[in-house]
Amino acid sequence: TRVCWPGAESRIYRGRLYLFRPMAPNSGPDYQGRLDRDVPWEGPEGRLELRPTDSLGLPDSWAQQGLTVRFRVGGERFKPLHEAHSRKLKKWLQLAGIVPWMRARIPLLYRDSSLVAVGDLWLSDEIRQVEATGPVWQVSWSDHPPID
Repeated sequence: TRVCWPGAESRIYRGRLYLFRPMAPNSGPDYQGRLDRDVPWEGPEGRLELRPTDSLGLPDSWAQQGLTVRFRVGGERFKPLHEAHSRKLKKWLQLAGIVPWMRARIPLLYRDSSLVAVGDLWLSDEIRQVEATGPVWQVSWSDHPPID
């Protein structure tokens, strides 16, 4: 349920009421941007940057090469780190309780045609197959409306 009035809107999801300012139009399913370890990405969906981490993260070679920032078009499949199976991204977002109006606004990071990160929510299990040399990088996603 969505109710709008000048300067605000409200929605209900899973029994919770959300009240916020109307969101700016998003980048859309055809958008493609770039993110690498030296240059953050910014758009109506927030800001993405790569930060060094001591835990599991994206390999340095991927961060140097750069990643493509895209948004959902539907039908994407993804296998998060430490999960047994690949599923449709839509299902992972539902299981995580991500509010429906934010699902198309979560930046998806691709290495070539492979989905390797979903915002700062999940890394692909694919990172376990890469021998890490040099630093590893975590995705930081900021300046966005609440997602749950």
